[in-house]
Amino acid sequence: MGKTCSMDPEKGFHEVQIEDNIEVILCKRKIELYNAVIEEREDFTVEAEVLREVTSTKNTILHVAAKSGKTKIAKKIIALDPSLLHERNSKGNTPLHIAASLGHKDMTNFLFSQHQHTTVPLLKITNESNETALHGAVRNGHNTIVKKLIEKDPSMTSLRNKDGESPLFIAVDRGFFDIAEYILDIEECFEYRGSKGKNILHAAAIRLDESNLFKLSTQDFLTCKAVVSFLREVHHDLYAIRDSFYQTKIPKHILDKREKLNITKIDFMEKVIDKFPKAITEEDEYGWTPLHYAAYFGDEILVKLFLDRDISLAYKQNNEGMCALHISAQKGHVEVMGMFIERCPYTSQLFDKSHRTALHLAAESGNTKALKIFFQNRKFAFRDLVNEQDDEGNTPFHIAAANGNYALLMSLADVRRMGGAVNKKGESILDIIKADNQLMDDEKVSIQILK
Repeated sequence: MGKTCSMDPEKGFHEVQIEDNIEVILCKRKIELYNAVIEEREDFTVEAEVLREVTSTKNTILHVAAKSGKTKIAKKIIALDPSLLHERNSKGNTPLHIAASLGHKDMTNFLFSQHQHTTVPLLKITNESNETALHGAVRNGHNTIVKKLIEKDPSMTSLRNKDGESPLFIAVDRGFFDIAEYILDIEECFEYRGSKGKNILHAAAIRLDESNLFKLSTQDFLTCKAVVSFLREVHHDLYAIRDSFYQTKIPKHILDKREKLNITKIDFMEKVIDKFPKAITEEDEYGWTPLHYAAYFGDEILVKLFLDRDISLAYKQNNEGMCALHISAQKGHVEVMGMFIERCPYTSQLFDKSHRTALHLAAESGNTKALKIFFQNRKFAFRDLVNEQDDEGNTPFHIAAANGNYALLMSLADVRRMGGAVNKKGESILDIIKADNQLMDDEKVSIQILK
């Protein structure tokens, strides 16, 4: 390190480290340069010695320019050092990643047009999450940029990130069905998988938002009032329910950017199934097929579509042994339950890993209509299941009694005669009712269902 002498009025002559002074000067100049980029000053100039300086997050001055969205300064920087095009920050993002993710169209177009300066294809460079610029553009709903990137290199549509998510999956998971429809039409797109073993159909069953982005079909008009009534009844925000499956919340400004489509949601789903026929039968890491999710949300239209395509899906059981009827019964989706019982009656006999039938789960739901539908349907030929005991020895009506659903029990008294089964605690249904301290003695006497 070089040294020189400097005179201090109080301390006299002392040695000063020349390189220390240079570092201070360079640091100040770097700050000035970054501010000039951010403020888009026309008098911007840059010296070679500070051009490759980086921030604490390893952003180069070209990263900062990419964030600004203005191309004039970026052109000056690249003219001095084209290699900055593929420099990565602490997250592995190149300037192109940043511009595409932020939706800066002109900057994105300019950056990927500079491919002559690089030996590595800019569009194929991935960050720490193994994502290309396309992934970021899709995730943030930048439709125009997505199309431009794909036009340059359609094969990018089949690249998956570290979580296993393809651009197509991300588009559906984020609710950008307009982008998803565009990607579906790309011949080079053969990747439809996502995270946690899910695929595009799983994501669609979760993210389809009651047709408000799609052209309405006749069936949509018929079910629209029922959907509104359901939402009012359960007092749930639909997006919050759907987000819970991914533990992610789609920001409102992202939702507002989504464009309406000129196809129905069934048209979209059929388009997906036609291109990726295996997707309909695939299970995620929880053993759920797309049909399981459609049943969970009570989506009659999707359930019908899936059953029309492959009736055997109704008999698939997830990691907990639950088929789609179990799930719809647990959630109290009466119309969907009716569809399964009518078209696939033997699903009523399937047991989950706790030896529960769908009838047990209907009783657990507390929904009288959900329980009644088993007995009202002419194809319910398995009435012996009312006395079927789960792993704890409870029949469906033990469960109903334990949950205090006495009105439900009484409403079914004329349908069949209660059995005298006791659970593993030695309790009969009457024992459970008698032990309920919330009931007055005269109320207990008035319950006649066990006589």
